[in-house]
Amino acid sequence: MNKSKKVTCVVTGKSATFAGDYLEKLLKEYGDDSNLQKMYVSKEVKAFLKKGYKINDIRKLLNVPEDDDLPPKEVIQKLEEEYQKTPVKVNDTSSAVNLLTSFTFNKSDEDVESFINNHIIKSK
Repeated sequence: MNKSKKVTCVVTGKSATFAGDYLEKLLKEYGDDSNLQKMYVSKEVKAFLKKGYKINDIRKLLNVPEDDDLPPKEVIQKLEEEYQKTPVKVNDTSSAVNLLTSFTFNKSDEDVESFINNHIIKSK
């Protein structure tokens, strides 16, 4: 077996290099090297698929350039069948992005906010 392998997400076009135990796990999950290259999706894409998003909506949410090629229809169908439970309708991409990213903008608790204001951002 190769020590490492570079694979590209068929949805986003982003490449990643895997090695060791994790590469072995991926090869088991996808069956073989050929299937891994043909069907690999990143964890981020998998999470969206499991939540019910369609490939086109995921590409919009992750800002994949529109001129990047879509995977073949049979690959899209297989991925959506494998990971999706109930489809999610995304009518307004901007509101969907806000919903998805809002959890990263939580307010700090008072002690942390006080520490930041008093020690990190020193007020005059």
